[in-house]
Amino acid sequence: MGGPRPAAVEESPHEIYKTVPAWKREPMRVLSLFGDIGKELTSLGFLETGSEAGRLKHLEDVTDTVRRDVEEWGPFDLVYGSTPALGHSCDRSPGWYLFQFHRLLQYARPRLGSPKPFFWMFVDNLLLTKDDQAIASRFLEMEPVTLQDVHGRVLQNAVRVWTNVPAVKSRHSALASEEELLLVQDGQRGRLPAQGPAALVKHCFLPLREYFKYFSQNTLPLYK
Repeated sequence: MGGPRPAAVEESPHEIYKTVPAWKREPMRVLSLFGDIGKELTSLGFLETGSEAGRLKHLEDVTDTVRRDVEEWGPFDLVYGSTPALGHSCDRSPGWYLFQFHRLLQYARPRLGSPKPFFWMFVDNLLLTKDDQAIASRFLEMEPVTLQDVHGRVLQNAVRVWTNVPAVKSRHSALASEEELLLVQDGQRGRLPAQGPAALVKHCFLPLREYFKYFSQNTLPLYK
């Protein structure tokens, strides 16, 4: 999984956007790759029922997706992607999900200099090798944060997250050791995790309420 260093992204992944006054906040438009986060975003009030406002585009296979497709579906405010959950079979290597996410992320980004808030998140369900993780950090220009599902003193599941969503790093500073993560990985290979990856990252999206409109409805509108 080598290859040349990718060109610098159009904007810093660490860029801090100005919060948007409540009366100016628009519904969120989401591109969800590989993992569907519609249920989680709906429960947080980011997607509204029976309306074109607050829409989600979910894709499982992006092999034939090109820039023109993403531009026609967009513009998007949030791009989410993940490797498959532990315990699920997949025909692709984990690195494929990373590279495809990075490719479509470039298509979805606002033009250089745009003040429009734009967020992204890539979640690794402990599938990427150490070399893959290094490549992810190089492509996405940041180190990952580890989020954990702990019941009592038992670590049941964990994910690594690369994202520019504010406050994710500061909210999850207690990290498991690599040995503990390996035990989780081995334990989940033959069964579904106690808590899925989308549920683990759900509350990371709460800071986006400072930028986008949210609703009290809890039914998901989808468009294909």
